[in-house]
Amino acid sequence: MQIFIVWFVLGAVGQCYIEPSEPQISGEQFIPIPLYAGSEYLIDDWSPGDVFLLSGDTVKNKLLRYNAFHDELIWFDLSNSSTVRVDKYLVSGFSIALQHSDSIAVFKKTSHCDGLLDGFLQELKSGCVSLYAKHWVEKTSNIDMVYIGGKAKRAISIVPRKQYLVKTANGQCRTISLNRRSFVNTFSDDFKAITRKSLRQNSIRFKDEQDLINAITWIEKNLANCP
Repeated sequence: MQIFIVWFVLGAVGQCYIEPSEPQISGEQFIPIPLYAGSEYLIDDWSPGDVFLLSGDTVKNKLLRYNAFHDELIWFDLSNSSTVRVDKYLVSGFSIALQHSDSIAVFKKTSHCDGLLDGFLQELKSGCVSLYAKHWVEKTSNIDMVYIGGKAKRAISIVPRKQYLVKTANGQCRTISLNRRSFVNTFSDDFKAITRKSLRQNSIRFKDEQDLINAITWIEKNLANCP
């Protein structure tokens, strides 16, 4: 009887199912200190989003903010109401919901393109030709007033900036401006002439970010080979 009971218990243990744990975010506590006049963040309020880990896992539906001044992803931990600077060495990117919109902004951590615009880049278009935007915040020479604890204090003004970057099929990367010449010069000499001609004939403009996306989409659909 004793031998039978031992084998029964071991068999039960061997069939036990252990539910895998969910991927977690790691980092250190982040205490924001208002030192400047202006916002350090791409979006001021906490927004829902996902964090993509280098392990291939995704941590879903967290409250996030992107600090463009320090190029850091900040997470609001609901379990203890604390703010955490996410360890970017474990992160490949993140997504974040845009306010007053149904759109989702996707960011990739990158150091490709020979160091051009390193850090978190917003992926605006991915494909044969990829388009990225680098968001950052920089100091100005202006002084403004901020209120900390009800007291007025003089502080340096900071302003948001943005730069676009195109990556072509051959791996070449260039920062570009919102004009046709800058865009066309991104491509190799073999494609410059046909690209310039095609854009003009089809009246593709370069007034804003969406125009850049439309131009790349048109090129991918209408040119025989990828530039």
